[in-house]
This record gives sequence, structure tokens and C-alpha cells, in this order.
Amino acid sequence: MWTVEWAALSARIAGLIEAGGVYLTETIREPGQFDVSGDILQNARGVVERLQLLQANHAKTLPEAASGCLNQFLWRYGGSFAEPGGGPPRVQSVVTLLASFRAEFTYFVSDTEAVARSRVARAFAHLQRSIVADEGIRATWNKAFDKKATDGKSLAETACEQLGATHLLLHGIWAFKASGAQAQTDLVLGCLLDVDNDARPAADALVLTEWKVVRTESETASKAQEAYDQAQQYEGGLLAGFELASRRYLVLVSRNWLTNMPSNRLDANVVYEHINVAVAPDPPSEYSRRPRTPLTS
Repeated sequence: MWTVEWAALSARIAGLIEAGGVYLTETIREPGQFDVSGDILQNARGVVERLQLLQANHAKTLPEAASGCLNQFLWRYGGSFAEPGGGPPRVQSVVTLLASFRAEFTYFVSDTEAVARSRVARAFAHLQRSIVADEGIRATWNKAFDKKATDGKSLAETACEQLGATHLLLHGIWAFKASGAQAQTDLVLGCLLDVDNDARPAADALVLTEWKVVRTESETASKAQEAYDQAQQYEGGLLAGFELASRRYLVLVSRNWLTNMPSNRLDANVVYEHINVAVAPDPPSEYSRRPRTPLTS
């Protein structure tokens, strides 16, 4: 993923900035004594070549603002890194450009993800507290948890994910589930999601969720694994600046609090976070005394 490549490139740029600073300091102290500007500039050209590859390979998965920042930098300054010449003025110019770009790009790639994760966390906290505090909401979720078709087949999972997706939308989060490597299914309507026409005007972020109904503590692990298996098949992050690519949510809906929640999982730089939604939970005072497995980030 692009996050791994950028982490390595960012560290390389930081090292180049430090080397350029040492070179400029020593050149002022002893002019012409140790001219290693050629090596520094060659390294800078290598960085630009890697940035061009980053642009070519991950244009669709980069956040929109970050992609624009990268495109602008390469369009305005990419060619100048290949120009001949050396010495302190050239090193100072190159190092300054890379330092400025690194700061701006880092801001763009960290800001959008952090905001989206914060909104999702707030949405799930609000959902659980609403179920605890509001009898009407609690009754609606219990009805969904018990929903069955006329032939007796459980419809609980679909009913719960519809309610959950509707609640998340109140917080500017459009939740979807995977239907193939690059396709998204609308959790409420059950059809393929038209992102451009439906989701983008109505939400600030698109988030992959998998919802599973857990009826007994003993099936917690198997339901979590089922959710993970479905979520990890999705090749996400295709909607730059809109789709949360670094985190996916495995939601386990239970009658009471689950005490053996699995830890979060990290796979290919994507965190799979487990969320428990209890539709008829014990009072908070009783819940606090129950042993449970803490979630990890």
C-alpha cells in the first residue's frame, strides 16, 4: 500500500534534509573543502523518481488533497531536479523544496484519516449510549435482533446493518459492505452503491463495515472471523480523499455485552477494529464488574 511506500520516502527525505543541512553548515565554515553536493543532488533526484512512481501506482488510492499536492509538486519542480549543476545554492533550493513538500503532504495524508476515524468512533459511542438511554431505540434494535421471515429464516443481520448504517449517516459516515474486490453494497437498500451520485453529496467519509449477529458468547470468535474473512477480500481505498482505507469495522451485535471480544487485527496496513453493539445490555454498573477482553488498536 501507498502508506508503506510513503513512510519509507518520508524517512529518506528527512535524512536528505539533515545531510543537506550538515553540508551547508560545513561549506560556510570551510568553503570548497568538501563538496559533496553531487551526491546530495543525486539522492534528491532518486527521491523525485520514487515520488513519480508513487503517483503512477497509487493515484486512485491517495487522499484527494494529498494527490493534488503531489501532482502540483511534480508538475512545478519535478523537471528541475534533473538539471545539471551543483554547489550550496542548488542544494539549499532542493532541500527546501523537499522539506516543504514533505510537511504539506504529511498533513494531508494524516488529517483526512484521523477525522474519519474520530467520527466513526463517536458514531458507535452515540449508538450504544442511545440504546442504553432511549427505550424506543432499544426496542427498535431488539426487534431487529429478533427479526425473522415468514419461513422462520433470520433476517436479524440485515435489519441490524440497516439500522446501523442509518445511524452512522447521522455522523457523516456512509457505511457499506463489500460485494467483490472493488464493489460496495449499500447496507440500507441492498444494491450496489453509486458512490458519485449517492454517497459523496451526503457524507464526509465512506467506511467498510461487516455486521454479524452473535447470539451466544461461544460463537463470538467464529462470527468475528466470518466478518474478517468477508472484509479482507475487499481491495479498498479506491476513492481518494473519501474512503477510509486504513481501518475497517467488524461489528458484533449481541443481546448483552460480549465479555470475550477479540483484539483488533492488522493486515496489510489495514486495522480491522471489532465493535460490540449490545441491544439489551445490563446496566452500566453491572457491566463494569463483568470480566472482558479489552480492545487493542
